[in-house]
Amino acid sequence: MKRQDAIDLHRQQDLPTLAVLPIHYPREVLEALDILGLELWGPPGPLPDGPSERIQAYVCSLVRNAMSFIDAGGIDAVDGILFPNTCDSMMGLASLVPDLVGYEAPVFHLHLPRIPEHHAATQFLRTEVERLWRALAEQYGREPDLDRLDQALQTRRAIELAHRELRETRRRLRMGERDLMELLRGDSYLPAAVHLNDLQKALKSRTKKKEHHTGPGIVLSGIVPEPMALLDAFEEAGAVVVGDDYGSTGRRLPLRDQEGWGDPLDQVARRMADRPPCATTSADSHARMDYLAGLVRRTGAAGLVIHTVRFCEPELFDLPAIKDRCERDGIPVLFLDTEVERELPGALLTRVEAFVEMLS
Repeated sequence: MKRQDAIDLHRQQDLPTLAVLPIHYPREVLEALDILGLELWGPPGPLPDGPSERIQAYVCSLVRNAMSFIDAGGIDAVDGILFPNTCDSMMGLASLVPDLVGYEAPVFHLHLPRIPEHHAATQFLRTEVERLWRALAEQYGREPDLDRLDQALQTRRAIELAHRELRETRRRLRMGERDLMELLRGDSYLPAAVHLNDLQKALKSRTKKKEHHTGPGIVLSGIVPEPMALLDAFEEAGAVVVGDDYGSTGRRLPLRDQEGWGDPLDQVARRMADRPPCATTSADSHARMDYLAGLVRRTGAAGLVIHTVRFCEPELFDLPAIKDRCERDGIPVLFLDTEVERELPGALLTRVEAFVEMLS
């Protein structure tokens, strides 16, 4: 199901839709209110003239492309927009959209703790999650029912379990890496039940052979896998992605099951606080490197790829710690820097091929 198909299906049922900016928000809260969340990851491609031209050239392309998309009417069909306050650039975008674009639909904000490791972070998140839950319910005439939220949590756990199993059994999947990533990223716009059904079909299609894909395993870490041609390049070079720490996919999955820890709102907050370390929420860079090194070990990966969106300051701040740790642990690492674009620059293709050859 394509994004527009999902929107049309939801609208036929007279249910609200909401554009959501990256990266961290409680998707199960939207699902419990029958709101379809449509994540806006800065669509790839050239920027048209418009308000984005008034944003500094050194601001990341996720923000610049999102601004252009919104200005061009890309979210006119939805019923509102949600901004989680992650990085400075994304928070700046939240203030620019009403001012420069004149967006008139409801705008919601989700405030995130700036020190997510602190013991008070979960309680802060719990307060923010409940505030958002009630604000959305009031705006769209929905009922903030804890039983519905609990049901949404159960479906979300099933989705996350399927995501993990698909990645952990990557070598037995017949689909290519781009197809797998597009399947996983369906979680950013599909109704939960539809997405879960797609994941379960993919799991049933696995080969009974031990391995369908051979070659050195790699862990990918970054914000978003754009350009998607990068995934093709790794596959054509003979590598297999066995670990995923992209903000758009793997980094969204809680590290532990929070079922039974308080009421559904408590569980939502705990799940958000228990995601892998992310630079966009000011997580400690050494905690992130501990997580990445552990992911390399657990998956048996031969190397680590750090793929940053150009000018993404939070990710760039982590690079020295990642470089030092990889040198200390003997982990081969490749640093890549791209715009949110459709084509993969030729120079990067050469670097990908050389890196995979070194791992083989």
